[in-house]
Amino acid sequence: MVQKKAQIIIYAILNHFDKAVKIALECRDVDMAKQYANKPEDKKMRKKLWMKIAKYLFNYQGKKKNKLAATNT
Repeated sequence: MVQKKAQIIIYAILNHFDKAVKIALECRDVDMAKQYANKPEDKKMRKKLWMKIAKYLFNYQGKKKNKLAATNT
């Protein structure tokens, strides 16, 4: 996990925010993904990164609800 966080930071330093956000989400570190989604100066890139985070959260919440529904039946 520490290696992944180091990768995220390195990608961010190199201005590869897309990769940094992707790896942060793979590690389920939404806060770190949000932090680097705000870094790009380009509005279109920020929007793309925030859409990636929203999609992740939507899918993650859906999976949690499906697991909860399966345990209740």
